[in-house]
Amino acid sequence: MIPQNLVEELRKWNQVFLDYFDPVTGWPSKAQAEQHQAEAQVLKDKLSDAIGNDFTIDVATWSWVSEQDRI
Repeated sequence: MIPQNLVEELRKWNQVFLDYFDPVTGWPSKAQAEQHQAEAQVLKDKLSDAIGNDFTIDVATWSWVSEQDRI
């Protein structure tokens, strides 16, 4: 079972994405994208510890690619 505090951390992390990521223009700044990416890694590690080695966790990284990198 995933601890409730981790569920709340994941929800807050997701809410940041919903509040700040624009599907057309991306993140408001490179710093925000990098912060969100760093937090994703921390949360991935915490989630992996919580659920064990029987599961694989993949983090979608498409939202951290800059528009320039997509061209």
